[in-house]
Amino acid sequence: MQTDTVFAPNEVLKRVGERVTVDFTVKSVERAPGGGVYLTATQPDAQEFRVVLSEETFDDMKARGYSRAELLVGAEVRVKGPLVMADHYTVLQVASIKQFTRLQPQLRPAGGP
Repeated sequence: MQTDTVFAPNEVLKRVGERVTVDFTVKSVERAPGGGVYLTATQPDAQEFRVVLSEETFDDMKARGYSRAELLVGAEVRVKGPLVMADHYTVLQVASIKQFTRLQPQLRPAGGP
């Protein structure tokens, strides 16, 4: 399989064990076991999909201005990596900031959070 193909979250649910590229808008962030961060997607039928950022990856994101994980909500993201099953979720694992090919923050009005 080529990793050049970009998928929506619901299109990768049955691709566990593959390396994929997924494009989505961040719906929410949750703390993951071991200090990482889970990102969920706003797209339809994506309830079983998660992206997990390692603690090191999130530290790199902090250095790029994302001081709190909640600042990722609403961001448009394209990320590539391996898919695994964890706790009934299809999870894309992110161990490096280099796995992001797009990370566009949600535009907020001046003076916003």
